[in-house]
Amino acid sequence: MAKVCRPDSVPEFSKRLHAFIEAGFHGEMRWLERRLEWRSDPQKLWESARSIIMLAESYTPDFDPLIRVPWRETGVISVYAQNSDYHVVVKKRLKRLASWIIAKAGGEVKVFVDTAPRS
Repeated sequence: MAKVCRPDSVPEFSKRLHAFIEAGFHGEMRWLERRLEWRSDPQKLWESARSIIMLAESYTPDFDPLIRVPWRETGVISVYAQNSDYHVVVKKRLKRLASWIIAKAGGEVKVFVDTAPRS
């Protein structure tokens, strides 16, 4: 799925992110709280941004991972940990897309995957 919009075209995003954090849905991922204002506004990531391309990619396996939960004699590895680090995989794909956009239309592109979680 992909959407293109202006940086200010998704005003509910900031409210939803704040509500998510306030509800504690981020669990132990405290890095989501750090610089919350920076993460909740695309223009704070890149002030001169005029357009945002938002992409989503399913990281779902071809099988139901929950089927393994009752198997007490074996451990269950998180779907997230079973494959290549999605930060690397997605960033590589985004850079290819960015190169294509620049070749076709010019301009500048910055690539973000999870808005730098360790920041």
